[in-house]
Formats: sequence, structure tokens, C-alpha cells
Amino acid sequence: LHYFPMDLVLLCELILMNFFPAKSKELREGPEWKSLVRKSQDLYLKPYIEKLSVYLNDKNDTLLGHLTQTV
Repeated sequence: LHYFPMDLVLLCELILMNFFPAKSKELREGPEWKSLVRKSQDLYLKPYIEKLSVYLNDKNDTLLGHLTQTV
């Protein structure tokens, strides 16, 4: 199963959005929460998605093979 890398902040956002959508909307509108999530995305998701992008442009390996190579 494919999943994005997560830390505690991204996991909390995922749980809130899926199980408490109304409360989550209120929380996500606050600048503090947005800033915290953006920092987590920059630390965890951005490098992963950049690596995916490199793979999509280089057809010499499988996705899993490419993602498990050391940087």
C-alpha cells in the first residue's frame, strides 16, 4: 500500500479531516495550524514528492527501487 511519509502533525491533520471534518475546518483556518502543517509538509512531504518527480522522468527503475535508493 502506498502512503505518504508523515509525522505527528500530518497524522493529526489526517485524523481530524477524516473523523472530525467540522472541527477540523475551524482549526485549519487558523494561521498557527497552517504554519505548523506547512513546516511538516516541507520537512516530510517535499523531499519525497521531489524524489517521485525524478523517478517519473527516469524510466530506468521501478518506483519502489527508486524510492529505496540512498540519497
